[in-house]
Amino acid sequence: MKNPLKPEEESKVLAFLSTFRSDIRVASQHLRDTWLELYKNYRIFKSRGRKDWQSKVWVPKTFMVIEQIASRTTAHNPKFNLIALQSSALQFFTSNQNEIDEALASEEEAALDPRKVPKEVPEPKVYSSKDILEAYLTYVFTENKLKHKIRLWDKGRLTYGTYHVKIDPNIITKKRTRKEKTEDEEIEIEEEVFSNILPNIDTIDVFDFDIHPFETSIDEAYGIGHKRDQMSLGDLDEETYFNIDRILEQEPLSADYDPTTQKINKENVISNTINKKINPYSFGMYEYHGRFSLTGEAEDEKEYIISVVEDSIVVRFEEMTHFDALGHPVRPFVAMHDQPVPGEYFSIGEAEPIMSLQEEINSLRNTRMDYNNSVLYPEWLTRKGSGINPFQLVHRPNNIIQVSNMNDIQPLQKSVVPQSGYQEEEVINRDIQDVSATTNYAQPGATSAFTDTVTGASMRTQEQSTRMRMKIEYLDDAVAELGRKILLIAAHHIEDNIEIRKDDAEFITVYKEAFKEMARSFSPQVVTGSMAADTPSERRNESIARGNISLQYAQAGVPVNLANEYKNI
Repeated sequence: MKNPLKPEEESKVLAFLSTFRSDIRVASQHLRDTWLELYKNYRIFKSRGRKDWQSKVWVPKTFMVIEQIASRTTAHNPKFNLIALQSSALQFFTSNQNEIDEALASEEEAALDPRKVPKEVPEPKVYSSKDILEAYLTYVFTENKLKHKIRLWDKGRLTYGTYHVKIDPNIITKKRTRKEKTEDEEIEIEEEVFSNILPNIDTIDVFDFDIHPFETSIDEAYGIGHKRDQMSLGDLDEETYFNIDRILEQEPLSADYDPTTQKINKENVISNTINKKINPYSFGMYEYHGRFSLTGEAEDEKEYIISVVEDSIVVRFEEMTHFDALGHPVRPFVAMHDQPVPGEYFSIGEAEPIMSLQEEINSLRNTRMDYNNSVLYPEWLTRKGSGINPFQLVHRPNNIIQVSNMNDIQPLQKSVVPQSGYQEEEVINRDIQDVSATTNYAQPGATSAFTDTVTGASMRTQEQSTRMRMKIEYLDDAVAELGRKILLIAAHHIEDNIEIRKDDAEFITVYKEAFKEMARSFSPQVVTGSMAADTPSERRNESIARGNISLQYAQAGVPVNLANEYKNI
């Protein structure tokens, strides 16, 4: 692809992106600091910074909360229901039209020539535009194994509050041989032609996505950025990118070059890398989607896609031509929010409200463990000049401590651990589960369901279910938006027509304009709760498990109304 930029214009683009990234990082630095702590709370399972003889217990509350919610919200594949935005959206397509046309033609030939036997006209297989779009979305979700990616997407939003995925068009081509006559001979030419489009869906690390914290949405924001690590020349096709030769002209880095992409380094503010040597097989690229004016004048501001390698070489500068029915650019990103905050773009996840509770429960548990260890392995009081060897005071089996006088040594007396230490942990357990709407019936202090009335337990369960349904609805909204953008992006990149699989042997050919019209005319909606672990059998198993736990509590002497518990089942 030819470079559309002059050297002075490229300098303007680089300066604009540098300012944009710096402004975003400054505005969101407090969030990035929090994200790093949230990542540690979810990922680390051992308390750090304590002495060798001190307890290092890390109670994985954050991990438990996120995994417990994610296992319920993303238990199944989503079921799409496409809603027509206008009555004219409903169209009908015949998948076996070619066979019908051949049969009708054979009838006409047989009418003219009695020796020919006409073919039997098959029954038409008719599908609506709604069926076709649902079949295409099912094809994309199945081929991409999106159930696994949606789980990662959901865990990301539960951890950080807001998490993003990116849609890559991923045009599939096939080789075709055609014959071409020249003056002397007929030659065969092998070429690659458009076959299908199967968008790739990739999750984006929270530290790699740039958007101003006060924006309202991805498509309405002034601009958004995506930092991509460990790119190589093989990822840059010549139809989209330019200046590829300039990357090759750079002196490669040494073979032991190891790009740092760990989260602990991602929160740093961008550094100036203008003079940095580029490794053509492992470099960083920044991709910007948003408004920009090459002249600096407001009236010349347009929507662009800009890509820069290592903040020094512009490899893509393309005016955006893809807009939806409302005039918004179709940027290939989709956000999933957990608990939105009015006036802010980034939401609150499950890990942030329990940060202090996570730290406190670790401190309580380690303090008690340290105390227990000090009782099991006591400190000793010895008289100065007694001659007792301190190394003999270390606890070991059959240890002998030699003393001249029994009054020369005695263990340091310890007070009893206050009961409040255990009660506080129970209160923290309940606080964590109240905040996250999760319940562990077997954990002390986790719920009052087995110490209060059944009515109280029912009310608590209903309250938690209501909050859980809200989380599931936010998940449904994000997946529905993903479906909408998949259809719009596919419609934009189809060259002439697309074949949509209905079953193993049946395909439906849809032309670009028809697919584009359908994509604009239907709104994909996820059947509410279709991804959640909430089927009748799952609810029945959950109820039986709850009843069995109630029975165990009753055997332990906890007052439980078993008749009502099993009646609820």
